[in-house]
Amino acid sequence: MSYGKLFDLAGKSALIAGGAGELGREMAVGLSSFGARLIIADVRETAAKEAAQYVIESGGDARAEKADVLDDHDLNKLFQGIKDKEGGLDILINCIGTIIRKPIIEQNNEEWENVLRLNLTAAMRISREAALLMKEQGSGKIIHVSSAVGLLAYPAFSAYASSKAGLNMLIKVQAMEWAPLGINVNGIAPGTAITRLNRDYYAEDPSRLKEKIAKIPAARLATCGDFVGAIIFLSSSASDYVHGAVIPIDGGRTIAG
Repeated sequence: MSYGKLFDLAGKSALIAGGAGELGREMAVGLSSFGARLIIADVRETAAKEAAQYVIESGGDARAEKADVLDDHDLNKLFQGIKDKEGGLDILINCIGTIIRKPIIEQNNEEWENVLRLNLTAAMRISREAALLMKEQGSGKIIHVSSAVGLLAYPAFSAYASSKAGLNMLIKVQAMEWAPLGINVNGIAPGTAITRLNRDYYAEDPSRLKEKIAKIPAARLATCGDFVGAIIFLSSSASDYVHGAVIPIDGGRTIAG
C-alpha cells in the first residue's frame, strides 16, 4: 500500500462552523494546504469574510457564510448553499463556542443556558445537518472542538466544563450511530491558547497566566497552530478507522491532573 497521499484532501469540501476566530482561521489554512475547499461560517459576517480572505491570501480556496446555527432559517440556508455550490460536504469542523467564568452561585439561568446552547446544542444541530448530507454520499468526517476543561474539574467553569463534557459524550454517541453510515465523528480537546475568548481574562491578571503555565508539563501555552495537525489527521483518510476519539492537545495538562 502507498501512503504518499494519506493526508490528501484535494477535492474535499470542508465547513468550519464558528470559523472566524483565530483557531478557525489556522485550521482553515491547514486544511486548504492539503487541498480542501473551505466554507467558513460564523454569526459574525465581517469576521467570516476576513477569515476567508486570510485563507485565500495564504494560497487556499475559501468562501464565507453568515450563519447562526441556532436559527432554523440560517441553518437550512447554509446547507442548501453547500448542496448547490459544493455538491456535498466531506468535512465538518465545529468550532462554535463561548465561555463564562463564575462560581455557580453567582451565575444566573440565562448565563448557564447560553453556554449550553452555544457549546452543546449548536454542536448537535450543525453536526446533525452535516450527517444528513454526508449520509447521502456514504462518507464524511465530523470533528468537534471540545476542551481540556471538559476532562478536568475547575472552579468557576461549571457551565463551560459541563457543556464540553456533554460534547465529549455527544461525540461518542454520534460516532456509534453514524459509523455504519460511513461517517467518522471525533473531537479534539485543546488546552489553553490565547484567543478572543480569554485574552482579556488573562490580561486583567497576569498571575493567572503564570499559574496556568505552571501546571502544564510542556511549560507553555498552546498556539492555534498546535491543533492543526490533529484536525488534518481526523479530516483525512489516515483516520478512517478512528471513531469516537477525543484527543487531548494540551501540553500534558490533563495527564498531570
